[in-house]
Amino acid sequence: MPSRFSNFRGVLEDIDEQAETVVPVFSGRTLETLFTAFVRENASGSIDLRGNGALPGSVGLGLFSRALNSEFDELTAERIQEEANIRGLTSRYYWNQYDNPINDKFVSSFEEDYGTLPAMFAGGTFAAGSEVAQAVEETGSQDPDDIAQEMRGMTIQESPKGEGAYVFQEHNNQAKSPMTIANLVPTEEENWGADVMPGEPLMTVGADEAALPEDDPEMTCDLTNE
Repeated sequence: MPSRFSNFRGVLEDIDEQAETVVPVFSGRTLETLFTAFVRENASGSIDLRGNGALPGSVGLGLFSRALNSEFDELTAERIQEEANIRGLTSRYYWNQYDNPINDKFVSSFEEDYGTLPAMFAGGTFAAGSEVAQAVEETGSQDPDDIAQEMRGMTIQESPKGEGAYVFQEHNNQAKSPMTIANLVPTEEENWGADVMPGEPLMTVGADEAALPEDDPEMTCDLTNE
C-alpha cells in the first residue's frame, strides 16, 4: 500500500470475500490506519476476517493499543481475539517468550537500565553484541577481517533465546533462530508502555522450520483458488 493510504474498508471487504485469514504487511505510516479499520470492521460484523502476522516492536504495539482503545471501552483478551479477531501472531523476540537464565538476566538488566521491558529488536541487538564478543574471544583478534570471517557460519552461544539459538547459515549468511506464536492480551506489566502485550507463547517454531528453505529461498507458494 502507498504511504498514508487511508481507505482500507473496501480492501478488507474484498479480502473477506475470498479468504478467512489475512496476513497484513504494512509501513509505519499505514499501520494504525489499517489496524483501526481492521478492528472496527470485525467488531461491527462487517467482516469476519482473522488477522495473523508478525508482532511489531514497542512503537507498533502502542499503535495497536490506540486502535483497539478506539473501538473498545475496556480491553480483554476475549475482545481482542474474538471480536477484533486478532490471533496467532509471530514473535521474533519479546521479554516473556523465552525462559532461560540468559534471558532472565537480560530482562532484569534492561528493565533496570531503561525503565521498560525489552521488545522485538532488543533481543537481536543482544545477540549481535554477543556474536562480536564471541568472535573476538575465539580468534584472539580485533581485526575486522578476522572477526567477520569467524562470524560466517557461527552459532551464537549466548542470546536471550537461549544457548546456541542463533545459527548463521552458510548458504546465505542469514541467522536462523526459533520464533514463538502468541496472542495479544491486555498489559499485565508495570514497565511496559502499551496497553497490549504478547501473552504466553502458544507454541515455539524451531529455527529450521522458521528459516527460509535453502532450495526455495523466495518461499514460493500458490494461493490461487481451485
